[in-house]
Amino acid sequence: MSYEQRIRELALSFPETYEDSPWGHPVFKVGDNKMFAAMSDGETSVTLTVKLTAEEREIALHMPYVSVARYVGRYGWVTATVTDDESLENALEWMRESYWLKAPARLRGAVGRDLTILAGTHADPSVGLRVVVGRAGPSRSDRA
Repeated sequence: MSYEQRIRELALSFPETYEDSPWGHPVFKVGDNKMFAAMSDGETSVTLTVKLTAEEREIALHMPYVSVARYVGRYGWVTATVTDDESLENALEWMRESYWLKAPARLRGAVGRDLTILAGTHADPSVGLRVVVGRAGPSRSDRA
């Protein structure tokens, strides 16, 4: 399966997502027209643009295949150039994070705090991906 196919398959597996093409390349949206990823494919690589938290963005930008996204970088978006399995796996993780950040609250609750997201058909809860995203700061139990 090509990198482009893997990215598209994961993007469209999230609840209430769809593909659009407002600028001539695939854009993945959730809910009421909220973009969470944009993809373009070249002859030797695929690029994926996603929104990340400040902490994730700081880490991602240290990788040689990640740069601040054109036009939307000032709003927390980065672009990853996918050329191998390592860059693909990182890009897929970041796309999950981007979905979490852009999805309406009702959908974030449906996938859970730890980003357990159904893959494949939305009707089959036995198939899923589990991604645990750590957050900085003490937990609620630590604050008491």
